[in-house]
Amino acid sequence: MAAAIEIGIEKLEVVGDSNLVVSQANGDWKVKEEKLKPYHQNLEDLIPQFNKVTFTHVPRLKNQFANVLATLASMVEIPIGVKLRPIIIEQRDTPVYQYVMAIDEPEDDHPWYYDIWRFVER
Repeated sequence: MAAAIEIGIEKLEVVGDSNLVVSQANGDWKVKEEKLKPYHQNLEDLIPQFNKVTFTHVPRLKNQFANVLATLASMVEIPIGVKLRPIIIEQRDTPVYQYVMAIDEPEDDHPWYYDIWRFVER
């Protein structure tokens, strides 16, 4: 949320797979765990800096995209000080099977994620 504030985001939708955390953020449930109270207070301090903030619960089984990104992120070690370019993800109205795609098998000994890794390193 601090990063969103820093770049001037005014409306924010926060999606989480923990029903407990989302319910606490929405104020539906109280934070009882002492070690979590400072985090919740930080959240409460950040919320007024937006015009609108919503917290939405998405069950883990329906959050496959986040799981894939988390898996990919765990595979790549990013050196300190390296700035990453944003990854642009397009959502299309036409199913992917209707696009003609040419897939060439690489002629090297690199693992399947090598090109993604190189992209992230730039």
